[in-house]
Amino acid sequence: MSHLEDELKSALGRKETAEDFTQRVLQRIAGPAPRSWFDELATLLRPPRLQWVAASLVILVVPFAALEYRRERQVRAQGEVAKQQLMLAMRIAGAELYHAQQQVQRISRMENQ
Repeated sequence: MSHLEDELKSALGRKETAEDFTQRVLQRIAGPAPRSWFDELATLLRPPRLQWVAASLVILVVPFAALEYRRERQVRAQGEVAKQQLMLAMRIAGAELYHAQQQVQRISRMENQ
């Protein structure tokens, strides 16, 4: 026989079980089955716990949303102030430009006379 056949015979051959094998199997059957992560998630989403999960999310999310809303309002208010200042600056610059144009035209008329 080849070496491979000997190894297969050894691996697949009958072996005596440990003395406490039956007792361990019975204990495992009688004990609670290990729970998967899906079972844990399903437990959290059952109606009584779902309310607690929802309440926890609200407690965590609402303050952050309120802070973000407040920050957005501040940014918008600052933008409005900047817009008002820009419009005032444009009016002043327009008025100054108009006065300068009037002076240039007056000087131009005086030179042509």
